[in-house]
Amino acid sequence: MNENGVWFHITYVRKLLRKLVMSAKTVKYVHIRRPPLEEIYRWQHNAKRRISRLLEKGFVILYYDEAIFIDDPAPGKKYWSKVGEPIVATYKGSHSKVVAFGSITHDGRHLFRTYDKFNKDTVLNYLKKLKNHFGKIAIVMDRAPQHKAKIVTEWLDENKDCVKVLWLPPGTPEIAGIERFWGKSKKHVSVSEYYESFLKMRHTLSEYLRTAKHDIDIFAFLFRRSFYLTNL
Repeated sequence: MNENGVWFHITYVRKLLRKLVMSAKTVKYVHIRRPPLEEIYRWQHNAKRRISRLLEKGFVILYYDEAIFIDDPAPGKKYWSKVGEPIVATYKGSHSKVVAFGSITHDGRHLFRTYDKFNKDTVLNYLKKLKNHFGKIAIVMDRAPQHKAKIVTEWLDENKDCVKVLWLPPGTPEIAGIERFWGKSKKHVSVSEYYESFLKMRHTLSEYLRTAKHDIDIFAFLFRRSFYLTNL
């Protein structure tokens, strides 16, 4: 509506915006702590050299991250049911959740586990499973407080001969390849189906993580040069 109280049709507004060389875009979120591109590129350069040396020494390079799955119907999402049969969801109010820990290796293998909580103890437990499963490992992970907890860093120091860590720059999901897998997982498990109980959702998640296929090249993400913004 303009100052004279006249309404403009949305089609007219869109045509006017296009004449002004404007276009509709989806908002891209960038973490406030993300460093300048020069620092990210420097990290990528150093990481590539370090990873190359680790591969020569027989280390398995893997990307590790977590995702939280909540047992509540996704707001605004539609679910399938037979015609004439509405879906009535009993609101539990408990927001029951399960935390999935996952890692994808440079040669296409993976290891997923589920936990009730995401804290320093579950992080340490999962890292031990990674070491036992893959042997000599180089872990690419973010700087979450749970990852940097004292008991975790002490364990990393004690096992530095066979466990290396490449800490990601803060606020850089663009180079986190496993985020793509988590997105697909949540669509498959949390959005496509309504669960009558939390245990059923957890069972479905565990089965999905056990059998899911992925085509993620973690190096393609780690060393990519395509970012949402040219700089900050």
